[in-house]
Amino acid sequence: MAASAQLKIAPEIGATMYSHSNKTTILGQSATESTDLQPGLRAGAVLDLTLSDHFSLQPGVFYALNRTKSESSSTTGSYTYLNKNSVLLHAVQVPIYAVYKTGEEGSGRFFVGLGGYISYTIAGTQKSETATTAGGITTDKKSSLKMKLGNDKTDELRPLDYGPSAMLGYELANGLYFRGHFNYGLANMLPQGNSDAYTKSMSFGISVGYFFGSAGGYNGW
Repeated sequence: MAASAQLKIAPEIGATMYSHSNKTTILGQSATESTDLQPGLRAGAVLDLTLSDHFSLQPGVFYALNRTKSESSSTTGSYTYLNKNSVLLHAVQVPIYAVYKTGEEGSGRFFVGLGGYISYTIAGTQKSETATTAGGITTDKKSSLKMKLGNDKTDELRPLDYGPSAMLGYELANGLYFRGHFNYGLANMLPQGNSDAYTKSMSFGISVGYFFGSAGGYNGW
């Protein structure tokens, strides 16, 4: 059955979970640790360019609020050190998917998409809490600093991230849809990083959106 190409737009909002994988190498010994998954949000808009009855191209642009959290401690004799670190990141994210949809337009149907994303962090805040105990006396210290973004030695995070992405969802006949997505970061976000020292991201989430409108078109296939 032939289909007319059409362009639909949808506002979308959802909740995400986000973390960093950090690798360090000291004297030839490597260690990789992941921060705790932390909740965030993603809000923006999606375009759906129908190519045929079952295929479409779906780019989007989102504001993403991402968080990470980590904790470390060490004890030597009567000396104990505890550090809690949290990061809050504000980013602009642009995903694009090749989408396959079951069923027919105007009916409820499942859809699956494969593609990739580019993300750029525009601002970040790092909070740190430390507790040092020595001789039975504990000293607490808290700090909150604006993060330096870039690739210099004095910076704390590279702003650019990118990688493959996948999503799966269900669209109702009226245009309301629900979907989950997964992003796997390939970019090294550690300033001056390399294969022995890196910070990479991973995130997933669920969201709800609503497609409305259509514009122009030509006969599809």
